[in-house]
Amino acid sequence: MTVIESDFSQRIDDRQLEIPGLDGYKAEKLAIVISGGVEFTDVTQAEDVAFVKSLKLGQEVTLTVTATVTKKGFVLTPGKDEMTDDKTTFGVGLKVHSLEAV
Repeated sequence: MTVIESDFSQRIDDRQLEIPGLDGYKAEKLAIVISGGVEFTDVTQAEDVAFVKSLKLGQEVTLTVTATVTKKGFVLTPGKDEMTDDKTTFGVGLKVHSLEAV
């Protein structure tokens, strides 16, 4: 039997290279920002009314959300002083336009 050794440190480095950067900066974190909402304008639909009424403050809800990617980019937030490092983020903005209860 032959044992093959793998160099996993190189694989981690390869994944790190996929993190977006800009002008010499690498993103330290990735962010997805979700905005928008869904309005139920036909209040005669019993199923929609029951769904909205069933939601409780503080309740966690699992939904299938359909959204459109509306922005994508790199953000640099400068540190507050010389002792604080700059923060870098690559983010994507999504605008929700429909949802479905799971």
